[in-house]
Amino acid sequence: DECECLQRLLSLQAQARAARGDVVMLLGNHEIMNADLDFRYVDPLGWTGWDYDESEQTDLLRRLAKRPRAGPVEGYMLPRIQAMERGRGAMAEVLSKMPVAVTIGETVFTHGGLVPEVVSYGLRRLNEETAEWLRGERAAKPWVLDNCRARGVAPEAEVSPLWHRAVGKEDVCWDA
Repeated sequence: DECECLQRLLSLQAQARAARGDVVMLLGNHEIMNADLDFRYVDPLGWTGWDYDESEQTDLLRRLAKRPRAGPVEGYMLPRIQAMERGRGAMAEVLSKMPVAVTIGETVFTHGGLVPEVVSYGLRRLNEETAEWLRGERAAKPWVLDNCRARGVAPEAEVSPLWHRAVGKEDVCWDA
């Protein structure tokens, strides 16, 4: 169950930090999709295990009706949706503390891949804007999070560090 896995990772992170170590969790495309009320790739078991405040149901359904991206919603989906809703959900708040990209030593880690356009955008800026968006302090999601092409830079190349998948493809050329 996804909720239990996330809770376990958060517990391991707290234990590691108490021992002056760390467990670094990165945001991935599915977490961002869920915060944006896009649940297309949620596993059937991913809907279970989430806390739910039924007293908020009417307001939650009203907000969902204003967000066509959410699509049809069944009752069993409401706990996860409530937890993931950006600016309101408990898990969205937890996710806001996770980076999209992190540098450890001389290595940069992301869920997908990293291209020069994202580096130019700024990793600190990307992490800060994403955290603000997840907390509901920023209306617009940083464009670089979406599965998109570079704006006027390299229209044939996916640039999102959440979606970029060039590493591992046969036609990738590496500098010697």
